[in-house]
Amino acid sequence: MNRMDTFTENQRKIYKIAKDYLQKNPHFTINELILVCKKNSNLPKNEISKILEKFIRKKIFVPGSRLTSETVLKNKTRLQIYNYLSVNPGLNFNQILNLFKIGPFAGHWHLEMLKKFGFIKERKFAIYKVFFHKDIPADKELIIFLLRNPNVFNIYLCLIKNPCTPNDLSKILDLHYSTIQYHLKKMQHNKLIIANDDKTYSINSGFQDFLTQHYDWTVPRELNKKIEEYIEPKRPVPSPQEEIVKVLREGDYLGGPVHYKVVVQNYTKLTISKIDIMITATSQYTWDHKVKSIDYLVPGETRGVDFILTPLTCGKSQIYATVAYTDGFGHPQTLLVPPKEIQIKCPLVAPKKVLKDQIDDWKQDLLKGSSSIQFKALSPKQIFEIAYNQIKTLNLSEVLLDEENFLCIFSGLIKDTSQKILLEAKVPPNTLTLDVWTNNLKHSTGLLANIRNQIDLAFQGYLG
Repeated sequence: MNRMDTFTENQRKIYKIAKDYLQKNPHFTINELILVCKKNSNLPKNEISKILEKFIRKKIFVPGSRLTSETVLKNKTRLQIYNYLSVNPGLNFNQILNLFKIGPFAGHWHLEMLKKFGFIKERKFAIYKVFFHKDIPADKELIIFLLRNPNVFNIYLCLIKNPCTPNDLSKILDLHYSTIQYHLKKMQHNKLIIANDDKTYSINSGFQDFLTQHYDWTVPRELNKKIEEYIEPKRPVPSPQEEIVKVLREGDYLGGPVHYKVVVQNYTKLTISKIDIMITATSQYTWDHKVKSIDYLVPGETRGVDFILTPLTCGKSQIYATVAYTDGFGHPQTLLVPPKEIQIKCPLVAPKKVLKDQIDDWKQDLLKGSSSIQFKALSPKQIFEIAYNQIKTLNLSEVLLDEENFLCIFSGLIKDTSQKILLEAKVPPNTLTLDVWTNNLKHSTGLLANIRNQIDLAFQGYLG
């Protein structure tokens, strides 16, 4: 789409006036340009100023150049340089000169114009001026530049095929051992590769998806022949499940929801990537995220993901997870986390009247659990009536009923422990909020699951 297609009528008018003026006067000042545009249009000075400032900020016009962002790529060589850097970023100045067979003056001029108009960016690494397309992420620039070195690139190709020792690489690439060590040190420092316990090196597969957009990993026939000659290919051996995945804190009770945590531990010698953890549970629970992901884990790294499940009923059921990932050789793997049985107990309660002025003391002394249910089809009054009538069926004492503000509070004791329990229900618009205070969050979880189930059944009966 032509950039002018997005301009307003006034922007289009100022663009044409300024473009004609700049053909003859590239070394303009903003004040001069404003006066010229004011003279040739009937627009207010403030509006002209804002339009021109926007053009300069977006590099549609650049002071000191008669070119515009539309015309800068009409030069054939400049367009070729831009297109090449879009696909092959990270070239230094001399590489560009040699590639396009142009002299230093012409190369400098074309690159400066592309920079001025925001098509490319320049970075300096050591003694090299290096050029990238404007959209390359800053944190990936150095690894792209490193791989433009033929020796680094060939080392990386070898490691894609198979983990290698420095001695292996020296023989395969016919490079001095110290040269190999020099490049390996730089590559490891910038996390392109990983040092393994058996003194081999392997690629960090976490970068592969990005780098594949800009590099062809086809191994030349001669190099492939040398790799096969010096290195016996190592086939991936699936690691035992317990070496990769361990589940911790499977059934923590948060007082309402259940906290299920999966910890992935990478004990292989290579980076694993594209790790997806999928949780499976019965209809006893609801949860927001069925799948959670980890980008990659380097050898020895551990990371966990958390799932929060809301019990809908009391009872006993199993929760388990499946872990899918790509191993260091690029092969998909799947592991099953053993099921964990979790029981939601509905505590038996007995009435215990608490005075209104004691409510805050109980809340401070006890642990709070919460749950909420959304009702889009009912008014706050209808929601409150359903909740209140169901809570009344529990063997608890009514402490407070505020029908105007849709609030009720009940108190009691857990029968088998004689511990205090306080239950509060309130209705913000379209949502029922249930809060339970007890000494034990397992009791909160069970009681909330029981109440939710009764309210859900009553709600279905109300609509039916």
